[in-house]
Amino acid sequence: MDGSNYIKLEHLVYLLFFLDENSNETMKYRVFINGKNFLIKENDNSVERLGFFTNVFIEAESQYKAEHMALQILRDDKELKEIVINSQEDLPILTVEEICELEDWPVGISFPRTGLSLYPEEEEE
Repeated sequence: MDGSNYIKLEHLVYLLFFLDENSNETMKYRVFINGKNFLIKENDNSVERLGFFTNVFIEAESQYKAEHMALQILRDDKELKEIVINSQEDLPILTVEEICELEDWPVGISFPRTGLSLYPEEEEE
């Protein structure tokens, strides 16, 4: 098989970005994100390893762009950066669990994201 009928992965990624850039129509998305392995400094200076769930609401040209924009919103969140104290050797993880296209924005939501629903994570032994 000479592989002439297959598209290389890097060409497919370029094609997705090219199509996104040339799209003028935006859609509304809810991106449900799970944050894991966040070392959080509490008000009393104690440190706890926590995970969280949050919804990010985005207008984007595609699901692919909505996912990347939502993750960037969390990476750039100043309040979150102030309380997260992970080292470079123990980085937190952000995972997109679900992306839903919405016809309209839900009533009473916080833009661009909801609060964090925190949960304790088990320490690895």
